[in-house]
Amino acid sequence: MSSLFTIAYFLALLNWLPISILSSGAPTEFKRGPLRLLYGLSIVLALYEAYMSLLWSPAVVAPIRIDVFILMLPYGLLYLIYGIAYSIYAKNSALSVESKWRSKLIAAWCLAVPLLAIAGYASISHESKQSSMQFDLGRRFRYEARLRDDQVQARFFGPITETGGTIAGHYVADGNDSRFAKIVINDALDVWLWSTELYEHQGRLKHLGGDAYEWQNQSKDVTPLSGKINVIDREHFAFSGDVGPNPSPQTTQFTKVAAPRFPLEKNATDAVEFLGVFSTTFDDTGKDLGVYQMWLWRSKNKIWGQHYRHHATRGSTIEFLAPTKIEPYCMGSCDRYDLRFQLERSNYRLQRVSADSWSVRDNDNPSGPSYVLRRGQILPGYVYDLAPLHSAEETQQWIAAVGAGHFVKWKVPEKIEISELSQQ
Repeated sequence: MSSLFTIAYFLALLNWLPISILSSGAPTEFKRGPLRLLYGLSIVLALYEAYMSLLWSPAVVAPIRIDVFILMLPYGLLYLIYGIAYSIYAKNSALSVESKWRSKLIAAWCLAVPLLAIAGYASISHESKQSSMQFDLGRRFRYEARLRDDQVQARFFGPITETGGTIAGHYVADGNDSRFAKIVINDALDVWLWSTELYEHQGRLKHLGGDAYEWQNQSKDVTPLSGKINVIDREHFAFSGDVGPNPSPQTTQFTKVAAPRFPLEKNATDAVEFLGVFSTTFDDTGKDLGVYQMWLWRSKNKIWGQHYRHHATRGSTIEFLAPTKIEPYCMGSCDRYDLRFQLERSNYRLQRVSADSWSVRDNDNPSGPSYVLRRGQILPGYVYDLAPLHSAEETQQWIAAVGAGHFVKWKVPEKIEISELSQQ
């Protein structure tokens, strides 16, 4: 919520205090009627907020205060009316100088509420548009990065043999249903479907026999997709599907096409160096273990990264993997790679041991362990290492976009391996 909108809300519920001070010592007729009503409504809002903050919010998981926006509409309008009314009232020549002064201050206090609320709402609207644009860019960047070249495609989608009459391949829709625009199917019948806006569904096809296949959802935590594929010929199939709990399937024809490619231009003037992705495991008991993974970039004397540390159980599925941005600072010359960063109120030391390994430890816990991360990844599914490196600003914007609202699902394997990635 915008800070201006928050200020407006708390000003509305605390206005009884300045109103009480300004009206103290005033003539009785000054306190009567509308002013007492405003005073009472402000106290009612203050009591309501006390209940919501002290009793309701602690009893709810991740409370979302939509009620604040609803309440600010009538309260903002009310304070606007009062502000205008008292501004006009202050011009009454029959009033004493003191009453005019009090009326002007009350008008100012009242008008501050709707004016701040309007400015706050404009700020929220702007932030919402910016977030929406970032989500749109993130979906495009993730889609294009995974199809950069044959090697990257195989890393994210697995083997795709497009010869020999197999259904595997890349397809585009011939119809106008924006929900179903692109499909990728690999040799194992894993399937990815994108809308025209690149919203993504992932599932698996079940072969029903002959030329028929059925979509199988792979996660219960996403909006279910129902669909069937009927192969028309080696280059076309009909997809009948819908999204949601009560499907009403619509049929769209898809045509096989050459795999799209989105190569990244690299040149000698690139201002950013991708130092690499580094990982390790810790506290491994055989069943449970900790996973540590970090991505690092450098541009001159600025270093930044993405940090992930989590405990997991072998065989379990983690639905929402989301790294955290870190901004280490250099102790002395950055060429020494002796860094410090803060995360969750703890201070960490990050130090390069060799070109292929880094050590990290909690500086606030001198007796705690030091972890050595070596080059390679444990957690799959991220595209951070594919970020463009032309400028620090572009790289950071790209990283922020691909991570916005994006979570990776990971089924923890029995055998944990660190996979080295080729330098893109």
